[in-house]
Amino acid sequence: MTTPSRPDNALGTFLRDRRTKLDPAKFDVPMSRRRTEGLRREEVAQRADISSTYYTWIEQGRGATPSADVLERLARALALTAPERDHLFVLAQNRPRPSTRRPCPRSRPRSSACSPHSGLSGVRTHR
Repeated sequence: MTTPSRPDNALGTFLRDRRTKLDPAKFDVPMSRRRTEGLRREEVAQRADISSTYYTWIEQGRGATPSADVLERLARALALTAPERDHLFVLAQNRPRPSTRRPCPRSRPRSSACSPHSGLSGVRTHR
């Protein structure tokens, strides 16, 4: 039996909507008799490597705000697109997803991909 989420739980509504739209066959989930459309909560939790109780609490709007790491794992488990991932972070943490781009390391000489002068002939970079 599922407990309905609170009406003001936009994060739970979003997660449930995405979960029910997934085809279990595409995720190698055994196609036993299913009463649920899409993936079950337990299946999403297993794919995200979190407990099924914690996932249920997130979907029902109980407990603390999930960390960025948990949100990233949920996004992968639910096969979210980049805009959907960003929306997930806004719903959960009221801010966009942290950038996944890493700056060029300063301890090593710059590669041409990191150099501000890459592609410019005759420009000498100082080291």
